[in-house]
Amino acid sequence: MSSKSARRSTDYRRKKRRFCGNQHSKNKTLETVAVDVTSASSKKLCLDSDSYQSISNEICFYCGSKAELKEKVLFGLVSAFYIDCNPCAMQSTFKSSPVFESSNHDYEINTRITYAMRTLGVGLRGIKTFCSVMDLPPLVSQKSYDRILNNIKSASSIVAVSSMNKAAKKDIVASETNEICVSGDGTWKTRGHTSRIGVCSIIGDITGEVIDVEVLSSYCKGCDRWKSLKYGTAYQEWKKAMNHIVSKIILVLRIKWK
Repeated sequence: MSSKSARRSTDYRRKKRRFCGNQHSKNKTLETVAVDVTSASSKKLCLDSDSYQSISNEICFYCGSKAELKEKVLFGLVSAFYIDCNPCAMQSTFKSSPVFESSNHDYEINTRITYAMRTLGVGLRGIKTFCSVMDLPPLVSQKSYDRILNNIKSASSIVAVSSMNKAAKKDIVASETNEICVSGDGTWKTRGHTSRIGVCSIIGDITGEVIDVEVLSSYCKGCDRWKSLKYGTAYQEWKKAMNHIVSKIILVLRIKWK
């Protein structure tokens, strides 16, 4: 039996060699290496951002005295901050959210929270509950909320029409003809046969993108209002201007044959 196999069969362990240094550790002439002392966290800070105005303005820029930060709720979740310095009578003001260029009343944060909550299926009452739980100011009044919803609807409609036009052009270019092949799909607002609102969509066969959409309802609030008041000039004007489809059967046919 060889010595190697004998070592394997026994509990022999070779002792580890102690480190006695090498040519680098024994060399006493060490060179200084330039190291960037800026940490990774400090590199991520944006000192020129407007969100740090409250921190940078705690001390007055002109006299170096301590300034006082005050807050005033303007409209919904928007606040105005005032930085006052008593020694030099300096006052600086900034708002927590910008306002849209097309309107002087609709601030970005109010529109964003309305759009986010509507995406989750939450209305104004749910937003107010959320704000109260989070210790935030109440959003806006019902009138302002309806105005924000109309602005969101207008912007969404413009984006949807533009997207569907681009999708239709892609299918025409890919098919090399205006007579393109499409497929239809439909859905209801809620499950079951009691849903009163349905949506049908037309999808391009090649691109798989939606090129048209239609929302139909089997319920009309105007018909429900005027069913017991079928007289007068107002009713005749409404009936003359009424032009809508209120049948689920027609909706299903449109989904199938459009």
